[in-house]
Amino acid sequence: MAIRVRPRQAATISPQAVAFLQRTPSSWIPSPLISAMTSAGMAVRFRKQFQAHEDVVEERLIAERGLTVERGEVAGVPVQWITPLAPAFADAVLLNIHGGGFIMGTARERTALLTASELNIRVCSVDYTLAPEAKARGIPMPAALGLFTPAADISGEGDSDASYPPTIITTCTRDTLASNGIRLYWTLRAAGVPVELRVGEGMWHGFNWEPDLPEAVTVRRDVTDFLARHLVGR
Repeated sequence: MAIRVRPRQAATISPQAVAFLQRTPSSWIPSPLISAMTSAGMAVRFRKQFQAHEDVVEERLIAERGLTVERGEVAGVPVQWITPLAPAFADAVLLNIHGGGFIMGTARERTALLTASELNIRVCSVDYTLAPEAKARGIPMPAALGLFTPAADISGEGDSDASYPPTIITTCTRDTLASNGIRLYWTLRAAGVPVELRVGEGMWHGFNWEPDLPEAVTVRRDVTDFLARHLVGR
């Protein structure tokens, strides 16, 4: 059964978004979602179904946008390097940590491919197997962060450091995790961190993945513009 979009809801989003929702099965996301994250059997099944679809989309994006994808390692950590035809930032790399609730997705995900193409930058996408744990090693902070519909501060605890990098956060009104992004925005703002927030009306978690959705194109452009501003001169 497809998702039902009421006329008043349709009036707040683009026709392309309405069409996307109307062809999306309402059972696409497990209910409750948390069961997929805590049940090993369900997580494996859902991952296989998800990736079978994504493999097709990723191959199409790579071909259409002239991207090169290569496997490698950084400090012993497996990564995938995604390179556009003519990178605009010779001395900069975008670090991508893919989404998927820590149970699915790959380093070759849509966000990495689309950002490499639209920001015209080389992307180093981490091919992690478990939720990464950062250790203080004295390495520089990123120049800036772009967070798409993030799950932030899962523990509900931690410090907010004013030295946090400039950050742009995207969320949307139909995302279960909307409050995560909004709370992070206000926390960083209170700490004096340069931070911007974009909220997609009527959009869903991960809507930025859709290559041609007007709302997705707009929010990705805002993120790439933000990142480009903070990369200039580095």
